Amino acid sequence: MIWPGFLSDKAYRHDNRDDYVLGGLIYTGPAVFTHGEWYTIANVPKTGGDGFNCEIQECRMPARSFLLVALATNDSTGHRRPGFILSAGTGGEIGRFIVEAAKHIASGMLTAEELSAGDEGVGFMIWPGFLSDKAYRHDNRDDYVLGGLIYTGPAVFTHGEWYTIANVPKTGGDGFNCEIQECRMPARSFLLVALATNDSTGHRRPGFILSAGTGGEIGRFIVEAAKHIASGMLTAEEL
Repeated sequence: MIWPGFLSDKAYRHDNRDDYVLGGLIYTGPAVFTHGEWYTIANVPKTGGDGFNCEIQECRMPARSFLLVALATNDSTGHRRPGFILSAGTGGEIGRFIVEAAKHIASGMLTAEELSAGDEGVGFMIWPGFLSDKAYRHDNRDDYVLGGLIYTGPAVFTHGEWYTIANVPKTGGDGFNCEIQECRMPARSFLLVALATNDSTGHRRPGFILSAGTGGEIGRFIVEAAKHIASGMLTAEEL
């Protein structure tokens, strides 16, 4: 429902709050928002062979909520990949997080999929001679990624195996319990596994996975995402 008398209010007008959220992206939304309607306010084009074209959407009620819509696409091998949505809570900071996520998704460094029963990651061949190498040992690189979370992974990684290196417990009624998983080959890749749960109304919500690329910075981004998901401020679903 449109609230009478609110459409001319500054809470519904495009202003520098959107510029703050978008951080340099070109604004494509309306001059005045209609209460409760979703608008695409920016586009983030695919920049990597395994990336997605993304839309940033905003709704005002009058608090601002955000969606990231990753559109179905072909990957670098020509395989069709379904689109997905990241749904965020309200406020400028979660909006900025959504924009950062869109850039990672467009580059192919981050994607989302529904969690299937028994999904625990897939291992690969163990490389002889690498197990004692420092690239496979737990060290302060994991501490940098986790930013204070308790490390639960191994002292030495097996090449290609996935390990849960930290847990982020549900903190909000609509949040999820999350696992941070890491694999070394020897470059470090990360998964965020949001486990199936009941929401604040008792409705069962399926789990999902955010799959990230390699390196410490994308690992730190995954940890930040887990905290938002645990609080109920961020979720993912297939488009």
